[in-house]
Amino acid sequence: MSPSQTEIMTAADIHVGPARPRWGASSDGGRGLTLARLLLRSARELCVLLLALPMSACIIPVGPDFRDPDGVPNSPPFIMSASPLEGTSTPTALFEITPSDVNVGDTLFLRWVIDFPPVEGGTRIAQTDVVPPSQDGSQLTQRKSWTFSCFNVRTPAPHRVGVFVSDRDFLDEQLNPGAVGDDGHAVFVAWTWEQNCPLDQQQ
Repeated sequence: MSPSQTEIMTAADIHVGPARPRWGASSDGGRGLTLARLLLRSARELCVLLLALPMSACIIPVGPDFRDPDGVPNSPPFIMSASPLEGTSTPTALFEITPSDVNVGDTLFLRWVIDFPPVEGGTRIAQTDVVPPSQDGSQLTQRKSWTFSCFNVRTPAPHRVGVFVSDRDFLDEQLNPGAVGDDGHAVFVAWTWEQNCPLDQQQ
């Protein structure tokens, strides 16, 4: 081989470099594969989360439960209004009251009585009503009424009529129709009913 041929081959070898990587290949192929796997995993978790969101939106909330906070003392019920006026004498047989209670979660119990006090032969329990607490947690303003009749009496006029209002159910006591348990309170409203009833209508 002549010297000129040797120089030509040596010059050609100087420009020979490493082979170019193919398109898309990476010198740190392991790291790239790991990153791709992380992206795929994150995509799967995002899909699961998106599928779960509509399911959580279908949960129906529970309605509010209006109760007095713990530690609030039990207050007695009271009468907002009465018709006729409390303590008056009247010939009307219709009596109305609006009971209420500052403890908005309390159920109120009403017991209408005639010829009481005291308990005697003519004393009778005419009617017992229940007033549930309001649905929105507001103070009670529901009006309650009772119409007495001659079938409710056993003695001549005048008659003592009244109503007990309690925040607990009444006890079954013969000597006191307004008796409640130790944790309850009761108030009493009374009128005088001026009504003469024929003997054949009295029971």
